Amino acid sequence: MIINSLEDFKTANKYGFNPFLDKIDEMSIHVRVMIQNELFKSDNQFYKYCWANLPHFCEETGLKLRSYSACFVSHILSRGAFPEMRYDIRNINILSLPAHKQWESERKKDMYIYKKNLLKINKLKNEYREL
Repeated sequence: MIINSLEDFKTANKYGFNPFLDKIDEMSIHVRVMIQNELFKSDNQFYKYCWANLPHFCEETGLKLRSYSACFVSHILSRGAFPEMRYDIRNINILSLPAHKQWESERKKDMYIYKKNLLKINKLKNEYREL
């Protein structure tokens, strides 16, 4: 399925696919950003979407996170430096508060998720260059 609009996105959801997470044949970065901006009008709305669609454990420690908190939703590339990626779920880690704080510090290179996140960072930056 090719996603070209919000309606295509909603149709895919109706059939059990999440084009933001699942491999769908094609969705350009332009369409992705347009849909993200239409779906999410606030950070809190986006954080709740992430919580509803991602596993509830810290990606760094493996600890189960028992209830929702916006502080568990951590941007890999910061909202300030990369505002265009603010609502891209691929730019998110679910982290405990201590791990979230570590990711935002100079000690992020010591983290288990660091190498995996570098791959995500390169992919995201390459895609967003098209904008």
